[in-house]
Amino acid sequence: MTKENTFGRSMLKKGVFILLAVLVLQIPILLVNFLISEREELSAETETEVSKQWAGVQDIYPPSLKIPYQSKEVNSKGETLLKDAVRVVEPEVAKVTGDVSVTTLHRSIYDVPVYRADLGITGHFELSDDDLAVYKDKLYMYISLGEMRGLEDNITASVNGREYQFELADDGLRIELDPAGFAAGSSIDYSIDIRTKGAKSLRFRPEAAAFNVDIRSDHPSPSFGGAFLPNERNVTDEGFEAQWTVTEMNAFGEYDPVFYVDLMVPVSQYQQTGRATKYSFLIILLVFAAIYLVETITRQEVNYIQYIVTGFSLCLFYLLLLSISEYLAFGWAYLIASGMTVTALGGYFIGFLRSRIAVFCTASVAVLYAFIYLLLNLETGSLLVGSLALFVILSLIMYFTRNNHISVAELR
Repeated sequence: MTKENTFGRSMLKKGVFILLAVLVLQIPILLVNFLISEREELSAETETEVSKQWAGVQDIYPPSLKIPYQSKEVNSKGETLLKDAVRVVEPEVAKVTGDVSVTTLHRSIYDVPVYRADLGITGHFELSDDDLAVYKDKLYMYISLGEMRGLEDNITASVNGREYQFELADDGLRIELDPAGFAAGSSIDYSIDIRTKGAKSLRFRPEAAAFNVDIRSDHPSPSFGGAFLPNERNVTDEGFEAQWTVTEMNAFGEYDPVFYVDLMVPVSQYQQTGRATKYSFLIILLVFAAIYLVETITRQEVNYIQYIVTGFSLCLFYLLLLSISEYLAFGWAYLIASGMTVTALGGYFIGFLRSRIAVFCTASVAVLYAFIYLLLNLETGSLLVGSLALFVILSLIMYFTRNNHISVAELR
């Protein structure tokens, strides 16, 4: 058997080995993914615990009027009985305005964003003839919050020019209004100040004929959701402004008309690391292909063990990325982890290739990591960019191997 035949058989076996090795190396990548999930769950548990201790998700309701009265009912014996009842009146207009400032609490290595909200609710009620028909001498204004623990000050109100302070009652926070001057069709104007805190989300319940929200925040990455999206929004690196307008006609038929803004970190380091591992198969395959290409062109044989060690180095990158990103921003963690991996592989390539071609292999790994980081930061278009890059890589491989062939006769 000639030297060419031996080389041809060797490269064929090595090609099969490379494909199997790339598949087998997905096992340590899978273990890294399990570790990512475990650390992400621990982070979520810490976040939930801190959020509960702070205040949790805060719900903002508009105020309501409650008129206690006695209704008449006739029992089976024909007797007329008086029964305590309450008539609830929702506001004609409720407008929420205010500022929401986000800060970060630290627990161990985890950061938990929380917020403080300084809000004002203004609007008015109108009493109908039916409301006044049951009205006697008591009229209350009620207000509710999703998390009473979030209150940082007493809730004060101005109603028709008179100052009140809400007090705790058996059925919520309320004030008893001065009934003087109430008449059918008359307006009850109110202004309420609320200072509260919360975590994760700030939610609004449009329990009014016309409900408006206009808030500002220093949080640069809000996520809007629920039954209604903002009519207008302006999101910048310094924060956001958002306005909602909801009427009873808009909300008609909605099972749960709540809308909200999430004030969380949009993508955690665990999600980003998990996304990076999805490209592990591609990176390992392309690095192995580069080494294989060097073997084919230079006829310099690379040992199977050297492929395996290179593969494990590429897998270790993701463990480095995960551990470093828990202490540093993801971009810095990626730079450090990829720099360590490229440096180690560069020294290894020089050791067994013993030529300037090792610089080519090292540069290829560095370019691959830079390209994957670009894909991770592309919100849209990553599939298109990735497909075009693969086409370019395949074209380059075809170009460099166009004159290097192994005939069927050489493999016999």
